[in-house]
Amino acid sequence: MPVVASPPLTFDYFVSRQSNFLRLCENTKLSCIFVQTINENKMKTNYELRYAAHPEDAKSYDTKRLRNDFLIETLFVSNEVNMVYSMYDRMVVGGAMPVGETLRLEAIDPLKQPVFLMSRELGIYNVGGKGRIKVGDDVFELDYKEALYLGSTCQLQMGMTELAVGSVWNTMPAHVHSRRMEAYFYFEVPEDQAVCHFMGKPDETRHIWMKGDQAVLSPEWSIHSAAATSNYTFIWGMAGENLDYGDQDFSKITELQ
Repeated sequence: MPVVASPPLTFDYFVSRQSNFLRLCENTKLSCIFVQTINENKMKTNYELRYAAHPEDAKSYDTKRLRNDFLIETLFVSNEVNMVYSMYDRMVVGGAMPVGETLRLEAIDPLKQPVFLMSRELGIYNVGGKGRIKVGDDVFELDYKEALYLGSTCQLQMGMTELAVGSVWNTMPAHVHSRRMEAYFYFEVPEDQAVCHFMGKPDETRHIWMKGDQAVLSPEWSIHSAAATSNYTFIWGMAGENLDYGDQDFSKITELQ
């Protein structure tokens, strides 16, 4: 695993899709090293900035506002890197879909740094065909549903949960953990099915209907639970000041509103 130049202050969660290559570059002071020459004209990185919301404000949001603020609808576009920079613990949620080309993880303006991984950790899940990730001089082969963690101070947590046929609920009983936020990515959802993701305070819940290959942000004050019209798989990424699972505040199912 690479060692970055400075202690990470913020955290990243990335999902890579399809075959070929997702090439990630470890910082070497101010420069990046690549084995192959990359055609800069073909590189495309898109990002969006999402601001944090007060729970008293969020409970008055209509469906459109909830979706605009928390749902990440488009992660995968051929030969693009798409990401959302969230003000919730400054987590970055994104997707890369290389098709016949090599993609590079480039620094975006909100980072205010020349290299993406200068002060960040990175978690990667492959939800497509077999591919390779290059970090500095190291090359990692990832098959479907395999993960790679590029760590420094071990502040990022991530995992994957597969629901069996006949099962639809996840993260129940619902809970909140005020010292950590999460992002959920749902996939293996049949095209004619959907996931209903629940959020909000336990006594002021809201829902967002989601398709497969979409992600959603979960603030520290919000529950994060879902049910779908079929079984599915989801990946979660978590960041914050505390990694102790014991700090969760659970809500009884009968008390949810």
